[in-house]
Amino acid sequence: MPTPDDVQWFGWELHYEGGNSDKFYRFMVTFAPTPAAVGLHGGRGDAGAIGLIETGVDAQAVISKVYDRTRNKENKGYTLTRGFTAFTAPASLSDPASLRTNASALAVHFGRAAVEQGTEEGDPASIPNRRL
Repeated sequence: MPTPDDVQWFGWELHYEGGNSDKFYRFMVTFAPTPAAVGLHGGRGDAGAIGLIETGVDAQAVISKVYDRTRNKENKGYTLTRGFTAFTAPASLSDPASLRTNASALAVHFGRAAVEQGTEEGDPASIPNRRL
């Protein structure tokens, strides 16, 4: 259940499987308290590495960045495995200065919400440490 200190986030995930590749790209975006985007990518079962951190810009710049990155991945053959999912995360995880450190913890909140909301499609990548 959200608390007054929680921050609203949105996320989605793309997956690519072909040849020797089995990888994901996970996007998470917030507009408050400061617009920010986090992208994690990696092989299935990995926590993921930071592929995108966008902070210190306005909401339109964040939207443009994640839209461009999403289209780029789709053009490379990635398909949606977790649809658009609204989720909340503690404000302590949402500080723009600590997004790199907190990206995996944010993904746990995203993954839990995706299950609760039924936005998983196909065969999504697992999210390590999904239990909070």
